[in-house]
Amino acid sequence: ALQTRSRPSRQPSTRVHDLIGSVGKLGHDRAVVYDHGGAATEVWGEATQRMERALPVQAGIVIAERYQLEEPLGRGGHGEVWAARDGVLDRLVAVKLLSPANPRQRARLRREIALLRLLAVPGVVRLHDDGNYGDRAYIAMALVDGHPFPGRRPPQTWKHVAPAAIALAETLDRIHAHGVVHRDLKPGNVLVSPTGDCTVLDFGLSIATNEGDRVTDDDVILGTPAYLAPEA
Repeated sequence: ALQTRSRPSRQPSTRVHDLIGSVGKLGHDRAVVYDHGGAATEVWGEATQRMERALPVQAGIVIAERYQLEEPLGRGGHGEVWAARDGVLDRLVAVKLLSPANPRQRARLRREIALLRLLAVPGVVRLHDDGNYGDRAYIAMALVDGHPFPGRRPPQTWKHVAPAAIALAETLDRIHAHGVVHRDLKPGNVLVSPTGDCTVLDFGLSIATNEGDRVTDDDVILGTPAYLAPEA
């Protein structure tokens, strides 16, 4: 974790582009930046937004003055997921950060947030918080301890896979009872705990069946090709 090594002093925003080193804390309107000699400088207002857009996401960065990124859990074409320390509640969480300037992905993230709020049921990852980090949207979720379905040990018989399969079926039943279809169910989106509990993740492509799909083109097939139904 980055430490404050000297008292910050307020500087005009025109100095942002001259600063080098690392960022110790970022918020909606302020940032503390350290140069390589350890001196700290505070920047404010629009300068903070420009700095957030310019900086890569890396370990040690604090999102929304609360979530300190620790290690990446996964990256894709639309964003990345990090394990992070919640500085308010002192717990580990998963923070999903979208790639900047992607309106369609932002729309899908808004839908994912709405569906996770609706699906406060066992077996679905729990949503903690959401917001923006510069021009990147983020959500903070429970950090799930588990391995991709069917779990740590490769199953050899139905006896081995049955508990996880039944738990997953029960979770899907609860999801469908709320009128939601996941649309990207695959091993990487289902984590199985050491005790056999299943947690379904990543509702970015999901749909509430009573609302219709407002962010998908008619000629676009959604999902992961290897796990699509044959008729898709």
